Amino acid sequence: MICPHCGYDNVSGSKFCYRCGKPLPAETDQSGQPAGAGQPYQPEGPQTMYQPPQGQSSVPQPPANKISPLVPVLISVAGLLLVLVVVLSALLVTGHKKSAGAGHSFSTIDQLLEKSDKENGSKAGLLTDEDSDSVMVSQPFIDGSDSAADKGPEDDSDKKDEQEMEKAPESVQLSCGAQILKDADSADLSQYSVGDLNGIEQCPDLSSLIIKQGSLTDLGPLSKLTHLRNLVLNNVPVSDLDALTGLSSLTTLDIHDTQLSADAVKRFTDTRPDVQISGYTAFSYTVVIKDTSWDQAEAECEAAGGHLASIRSQDELNLIIDGISRAQDQSGVVLHYVWLGASSSSGSWQWVDGTPWTQLDGWYPGEPSGHDVDGTVEDKLCLWNIDDYGWTLNDQRNDLTGFNQVAGHMAYVLEKEELTGIKPQ
Repeated sequence: MICPHCGYDNVSGSKFCYRCGKPLPAETDQSGQPAGAGQPYQPEGPQTMYQPPQGQSSVPQPPANKISPLVPVLISVAGLLLVLVVVLSALLVTGHKKSAGAGHSFSTIDQLLEKSDKENGSKAGLLTDEDSDSVMVSQPFIDGSDSAADKGPEDDSDKKDEQEMEKAPESVQLSCGAQILKDADSADLSQYSVGDLNGIEQCPDLSSLIIKQGSLTDLGPLSKLTHLRNLVLNNVPVSDLDALTGLSSLTTLDIHDTQLSADAVKRFTDTRPDVQISGYTAFSYTVVIKDTSWDQAEAECEAAGGHLASIRSQDELNLIIDGISRAQDQSGVVLHYVWLGASSSSGSWQWVDGTPWTQLDGWYPGEPSGHDVDGTVEDKLCLWNIDDYGWTLNDQRNDLTGFNQVAGHMAYVLEKEELTGIKPQ
């Protein structure tokens, strides 16, 4: 059947043109019946075979698929949905970044400085570019991710710092065998016999130092310890404290059992009266040649600012005996009875200045007896020298002035504290 629209010769009985897809008219014969009913169709006039246009195949082609008008609409809707998904995804990612970076985005320099102050403990310095009006913070804050890519390459200097921190702290080896950390603030050398302090100046942060034994005589290295506040020097033969006078930081000094003379200690205290000294008894002793009772002698000593001498050690007793001998030599007076500052009137021996009683050697044989041959109570202490025993300790009655053999041969020892701030131990 020839298509009346495009002239294509379609197969008989086709309802649509294979080329243009338009509907074909129904075939009829002369009887009004559809063509082909009863006899074959014979077209009128000369029959000419249809020739397809040049370039077209004469082979029948299937009808082209007809595109539904809804397809473009669906494509447009799909495109819009895709765009919407992309936009929503971008918004979600941006929102996540803002949330992760909350506290790092600032609208003003003041807010940035406030944040820097909280995180770094101080205001961030401001650097101004002279070629522009811009101001930037010298310690910038990074907004967003803290991934490895944002952090950049690892700084080797951090590793070096950590390695330095892991090293053992430096120390100083003293000749006595002690080791002191260079940054230590105290050192207790009690267990060491200290002969010198060479090298201790390498520990300038020391504020406390304890030395309790050794042959130490030179305190010179201590003059370098400008932070030294507390110093203990016990049982060492130092002869002076001159090296310590320039230590303005020194506040306390313990000098128990040293060989310091009273003059050496007084020379130091005259220069440094602000230093509290302990452990040293610095008294002056004066032998007063006079016939007097024990009570009267103590009263005169108190009036002079002292007491009858108290004995705290055997060495001190020997020192006083030496002083009595010199007084005899200088005066030409032979002494037999010299009052000291102890009494047993309360039932036990006590020193008048409150010093704890010390058990001393050197008593005359059979003494103290507590009474004389006539029964008189003997409760006052004196040094007695009447025979080959030399000076010995003895208890006597309070008043001997009535005895002829005693008159002109009596004395007492006045003891006075000469160094302000130094108390007997």
